[in-house]
Amino acid sequence: MSVIGTYCRHFLRIGMPALFLSLLSCDGIEVSTVYSSGALATSAPIATDIGLDVFKQGGNAFDVAVAVGFTLAVVHPEAGNLGGGGFAVVRDAKSGEIEALDFRETAPSGASRDMYLDQNGAIIDSLSTYGAAASGTPGTVAGLYALWKKYGSLPWSDLVGQAATLADTGFIVDSSLAMSFNEHREGLSSFPSTARVFLP
Repeated sequence: MSVIGTYCRHFLRIGMPALFLSLLSCDGIEVSTVYSSGALATSAPIATDIGLDVFKQGGNAFDVAVAVGFTLAVVHPEAGNLGGGGFAVVRDAKSGEIEALDFRETAPSGASRDMYLDQNGAIIDSLSTYGAAASGTPGTVAGLYALWKKYGSLPWSDLVGQAATLADTGFIVDSSLAMSFNEHREGLSSFPSTARVFLP
């Protein structure tokens, strides 16, 4: 369940083969369409299209989550990323059983309590927010793989392949992504290798 605005609740119930989206307690929101076989929304049109293609190929909600997750890592890296992690909550529609999977990124084994402090105990500016020392050990790929391994129905390579192709060949940057790059231009320019990829 995610909270939007003031206690506006969105519940996503997954039941095979149908995916139902119901809106409850949301003042001013009307349900204009009821989808009985699937519903999908992402922050990037390319990711939405790929997710819909997976549905059309007979994929289930977990297949879609994998394909969309990897695609967002390419076309909307600010929201979807391979260097981070996430959570999954799964409810079995038949038994009512609920599972949770925590695949958030974790601190590297070499991390220490004082790693962002200088010899005087003062915080080293930006060390915890920019560069290699700011990164955790990613969990995204392992988490999506675990979900797919248990619940997926389509081949892993098919689900990841479209995102890999986009990463290799490129895609048209939409206004939202362009705006994000411009907002983060200073940080992206800090490292020449990053600037080459994101600020051509």
